[in-house]
Amino acid sequence: MIARPLVARAALAAALLASSGAALGAMPVTPRGGVDSTAASEPNSMRGVYRIVLEEAGRAPVAATIVVERQYDQLEVSLLVDDRVSLLHSVKADGDTLQAKFSTAGGPATLSLRIEGDAVKGTMTSKHRAWKVSGERSA
Repeated sequence: MIARPLVARAALAAALLASSGAALGAMPVTPRGGVDSTAASEPNSMRGVYRIVLEEAGRAPVAATIVVERQYDQLEVSLLVDDRVSLLHSVKADGDTLQAKFSTAGGPATLSLRIEGDAVKGTMTSKHRAWKVSGERSA
């Protein structure tokens, strides 16, 4: 069941990275449950594609992409790192802050972002590891 949304997200990511985002309208969408209903009241200003850098002490920075979409009355967030796609859940939006949870090979992780205009910054944590997140909206 989960393979179909992952394939759709991977195709979306490839289209976004290969073009200016013109392919967005042609991509099929599949709504998911489990998103906090408070996200529905947030403005559309959070929607977009964000190119970010994940920085962890003592390691090389890692480039990634975050896709924030509104599907019906919910915000959906995907994190793309290298050739992996993580679908975030328990998404909560409050003002300019976005928080979500997701699974990694090392266990559960949390993403906390502040989106101000086109800039994004925050943290990503997983067990005993923490990354500084910074970047900007690209589409």
